[in-house]
Amino acid sequence: MLELTGRHKTALGAGWLTRLPTNPTCSRGRRLLGYFGRLPLLGNHAQVHEPLPEARRNLYAVCTGPGRTDRTSRIVQMTFRSQMPQPRIPKRTSVTVQLPGGGLAILERKHLTALALALTLAAASCQSTNESLETPYPTYGSFQELAEATDARYIEPVRVTSSGTADAPTDHGFFFYNCQHAELLQFDPTGRYMLALRVFFEGRDVQAGDRAVVGIVDLENDNKWAGIGESTAWNWQQGNRLQWIPGSDEEIVWNDRSDNGKRFVSRIYNTRTKETRTLPRPVYTISPDGRTALTHDFERMKHGGTDYVGIEDTNAGEWAPADTYIWKMDIATGEHEPILAVAEMVKRMYPAGHSPDPEATLYFFREGFNPSGNRFIFFVKDAKPGAGARTEGYSANLDGGHVRYLYKSPSHHFWIDDETIMDNGWHVPPGGTDEVRGYFVFKDDDSGEPKGMLYEAPNGHITLSKDGDWILTDTYNMDGYIHLYMYHLPSKRLVPLAKLETHLNRKQVFQSAGYYRIDFHPRFSPDGRTVSIDSSHEGLGRQIYLLDIGHIRDDPPPSG
Repeated sequence: MLELTGRHKTALGAGWLTRLPTNPTCSRGRRLLGYFGRLPLLGNHAQVHEPLPEARRNLYAVCTGPGRTDRTSRIVQMTFRSQMPQPRIPKRTSVTVQLPGGGLAILERKHLTALALALTLAAASCQSTNESLETPYPTYGSFQELAEATDARYIEPVRVTSSGTADAPTDHGFFFYNCQHAELLQFDPTGRYMLALRVFFEGRDVQAGDRAVVGIVDLENDNKWAGIGESTAWNWQQGNRLQWIPGSDEEIVWNDRSDNGKRFVSRIYNTRTKETRTLPRPVYTISPDGRTALTHDFERMKHGGTDYVGIEDTNAGEWAPADTYIWKMDIATGEHEPILAVAEMVKRMYPAGHSPDPEATLYFFREGFNPSGNRFIFFVKDAKPGAGARTEGYSANLDGGHVRYLYKSPSHHFWIDDETIMDNGWHVPPGGTDEVRGYFVFKDDDSGEPKGMLYEAPNGHITLSKDGDWILTDTYNMDGYIHLYMYHLPSKRLVPLAKLETHLNRKQVFQSAGYYRIDFHPRFSPDGRTVSIDSSHEGLGRQIYLLDIGHIRDDPPPSG
């Protein structure tokens, strides 16, 4: 019997195995950071056994107690690499771990090699047996606390795309995030297949002849890459709107230029038939049922890093032309129609009248369906080269009618439900007197006023877990680093996930790189246990990384 006592006790207070900052490596190449696993002690002991082949070393726990029998709870699937030190443990050996309260946890299995190493590492990580184990990861009460923390622990991202060679580098990204649960899907419904756009340079403007390759990464087959198409309609901040069509496990859509190069189109690839069909207009967003796309005139875009090049705006020089629209298109047939003209929005934006600057351009941007798909958000931008833009957020029905004002200066939003949307910006909180930068909640009620403030924070790309408990977001460049974190709505606690260097042209940058920058644009996997980001922190250009957050989702901060 091996008994851990004194400073080597594994503090299993409240029934939790402690954290593992030494980071053993698991079977898919990811690194376990900050957590070994959940061990709910239903009685005064727990038995551990090995139901799967020893080569996998998957650790399970059967927790027993009054009124409960053989209730199995997976702790963690772990495979230690051969080069890691592995203690030799006799087959008939048990481990007794003393609890801070005086009880014992008896851990048994045929082969305790992996378990013994884990317990050793866990014991070494404990600073004292009195250490708080409310959560096996740090949490903070404000973004400022998180950003200034010296005790933060982070999850190590795992790169799943190839950087190529020194002579032929390859960069990869998804380039944006979803603003509603069924929008801009990077993963297929199973979470196995992940979409990525491969590009071959960074740090300069995209030219009409710059081709990007559309591909699928098989996360269960050594991250194997399979190219499925090309695109010459892409940009640095939103890619080419590559996405799985909602509700489909075999159709993928992205934007491109037509074969004759005269118009922007969209391509739909079928993973089963390997065939590609073309729709007559590009897509910006697709309805939750996968049937309808909304889009705008990409050639009119003036917002840096979001335009497509190669096709001229036929209304260049006109501030608010009558034939610039938001378009609705049938995904199955390609039939399309204009539903709202930019000229119709002039009176909404400027009810007292307006004399436009001769160099300014009024245009639509950022359409996005609500969860039911019966209304959508859209931005109207009044942009002047070199002078920024006035941006307003509105909503409308699918026929372009019943336009409502949402709020000023919309940025990175997410639909919470059909009537509620959250966004980051400068607003006066309800009951306040001064504007504050943070995440606010708005209603689709034409008032334009925030109904509440979630928390103060700099701008980031925000998404919400499907259960509605977790906000996932990031920051922009903060002194050469980008923060990735989650905000737990029930407890109002922030959980750091990563703090990574940001690079451009293989060098760390300490100030904004403009629209060449590489934002994280974080995305949840379908099961919500993995986060996908674009990042440049390794100095290998833009690549896609995954972070395992399962331990956080399993054990959220206590509410109240």
